[in-house]
Amino acid sequence: MQKLFFCIRSQFDYEKGCEKLLEIDKTGEWIYWAGSNWKQFDYKNGLRRLLEIDKTGEWIYWAGRYWKQFDYEKGFEKLLEIDKTGKWIFVAGKYWK
Repeated sequence: MQKLFFCIRSQFDYEKGCEKLLEIDKTGEWIYWAGSNWKQFDYKNGLRRLLEIDKTGEWIYWAGRYWKQFDYEKGFEKLLEIDKTGKWIFVAGKYWK
């Protein structure tokens, strides 16, 4: 419900919202959803935070599919470091630009 609340509000302080997400999001899931659905989003800071906290590569992969702006080189480098099963590297290779 909280996610939906952020998406449908007509006025929202995206900068403060993003800053708070970067502080409290422990997996990267909410940062990913914010980047997919918010009208304004700090993609650079969002990706930096995902690269720091995403332990499996899942949210880095999804960000690479749905964010308007994404650093594919940095995302792929991080996937190579952390994706021990190869699952996200494989699907990234299929669907990323």
